[in-house]
Amino acid sequence: MGKLGVAVEPLLKGRLEEEKIKLYCLVSVNLVVIAVALHWLGPVMVPLILAFMLSYVLSPMVDGMVHRLRAPQEVAVVLALLMSVGLIAVFGFIMISSVKELVSDMEHYEKRLKTLGEQATKLLDRHGADLLTTQLELAELPLGAIAHQLRLLVSNAAGMLELLFLVLVFVVYLLLARRPGQGPRKGMAGRIEARIKNYLSVKMMLSVIVGATCALVLWMLDIHLSLLFGSVHFVLNFIPNVGAIIATLLPVPLLLISPNVGVMQILLAVVLPTTIHVIVGHGIEPKVMGDSLELHPITVMLCLIFWGMLWGIPGMLLAAPITAGFKIFFESLDVTRPLARLLGGNIEDLVGDDDLYELNKEKEQAGPDVERTTLAETGQSRPSCDSTHRWMED
Repeated sequence: MGKLGVAVEPLLKGRLEEEKIKLYCLVSVNLVVIAVALHWLGPVMVPLILAFMLSYVLSPMVDGMVHRLRAPQEVAVVLALLMSVGLIAVFGFIMISSVKELVSDMEHYEKRLKTLGEQATKLLDRHGADLLTTQLELAELPLGAIAHQLRLLVSNAAGMLELLFLVLVFVVYLLLARRPGQGPRKGMAGRIEARIKNYLSVKMMLSVIVGATCALVLWMLDIHLSLLFGSVHFVLNFIPNVGAIIATLLPVPLLLISPNVGVMQILLAVVLPTTIHVIVGHGIEPKVMGDSLELHPITVMLCLIFWGMLWGIPGMLLAAPITAGFKIFFESLDVTRPLARLLGGNIEDLVGDDDLYELNKEKEQAGPDVERTTLAETGQSRPSCDSTHRWMED
């Protein structure tokens, strides 16, 4: 029997390696097909997922009006939608009016930039620099193209309204389909819903605080378009890690060419919002939210890139909750549970098949007592002899 086991071991190991390669290839092909399908279905999937997120935010409001105010469910849904549409309309009005104001002042910024260019040219002339190359580079600055893109952004408001209409239609059906006051769901769907609800509610509250505080700070510094930049801080705070950096640095180019903004104002306009994001993101948010998503920071960054490639900015906004849902789904299956641990950053808990095979082999040589102790510590079970015999018979 010992000689037979020695002869079977290389065959068994080769069979495991072959099955592993087949599994990896199959998973890779499926991932590519799923990514292409998600990109193609983006015009439908993005409004649907946004509607799910918005329904999670509005459902406590609907339940409160139904139970406390004794309002019919249809009336509560309509009132909640009117409140959300009103807030979105205010936000859209701030964005559109600020962009129009920025486009109208683009000539002043262009003149200011030319003045700064002339001053820089004189400074470089004193140090013997190539003035012709410098003047050509300054003349090629795409301010006209920037103004054109801003006008296109305002003119594309119809597409944003279409997206908003689809989201609201989905939200109406989602809110009417649920029973007011129903308890939390059980099982995997309940865990996904509870975790995403906790994340969205806390993130919404903290984003409002961050946006309002940053807008107030910029207004006190007499920064132009402070409401616009505060709204940008509110939106980009939903994008983990990267959003705060983009929102903080976005006003800097405009401040550098503003005629009435000094160096100290520019420094404070960067330092103070950064401090606000650090306090809220690394001080308040972990204590209030806890580890609701249970995702590693590197996982979050990779998911931002992946979902951003598929769906653009909406994909980056939805990257964290979508990935958290996939992690919970992976945790419910034995085959994908190592992938869930990998998304959570627990790389040291992953034990490959080769390591497990060598571990079991060493324990067989060391004796049954040591084998039982080590296997109990790793939480793994030794393959039975019956499975080996069945494989040999096949």
